[in-house]
Amino acid sequence: MQTHRIRILVADDHTLLRSLVADLIAMESDMEVVGQAADGLETLDLARQLRPDVVLLDLYMPKLSGLDCLSGLRAAVPEAVVIVLSHSTAQEDVLMAFREGAQGYLLKTMDPDHLIRRIRDGAQGEIPIAAEVARCILGRLESAPGEDRRQQGSRQGTDNPLTPREVEIVSLIAGGATNREISTVLMLSENTVKNHIKHILDKLHVQNRTQVAAWATRSGMMG
Repeated sequence: MQTHRIRILVADDHTLLRSLVADLIAMESDMEVVGQAADGLETLDLARQLRPDVVLLDLYMPKLSGLDCLSGLRAAVPEAVVIVLSHSTAQEDVLMAFREGAQGYLLKTMDPDHLIRRIRDGAQGEIPIAAEVARCILGRLESAPGEDRRQQGSRQGTDNPLTPREVEIVSLIAGGATNREISTVLMLSENTVKNHIKHILDKLHVQNRTQVAAWATRSGMMG
């Protein structure tokens, strides 16, 4: 039986890289590239016309940057999953991309097979995020001023008493990191990460990672 193919719009002003990504996707039987855009305005136009399932979006493009595209994409094609594909791991780029509506953040330096897997994850409702980007989010928490960190703990409330390590793991879950990526970032075994997550679910009275991410957003942890 023929399954739905993931329809992808690739937006990047570098022609060679855009073509390489498109060729890589074309090799997959469950994916197809329905369009390619070289600037932000063309991205919005093609998204409206083609209604893709996934938009792979470069941050730095002419005419309209990827960051400036994000709100337009959310309004024009709210059903599409927008995944940033960038060289940048700058903290301000990562955080701004998620604040503006990105649903994933991957790096152009990642392994091709890993890129394909994470695109599939995004199309299936996961939050694809590169390990280096997860480290960036964690670095934001570690560098937060003491008063901000105390306020963050206050927002979490006494009914949800997370340890500092659990706060780090919740932040990475909210950023879309997998157990393996969390174990790499925090230098823990995957079994240890799984045990921490079980305790987190119990403490927050939630059932899955999606609800953990929603709690992190409500608590202001990702603000």
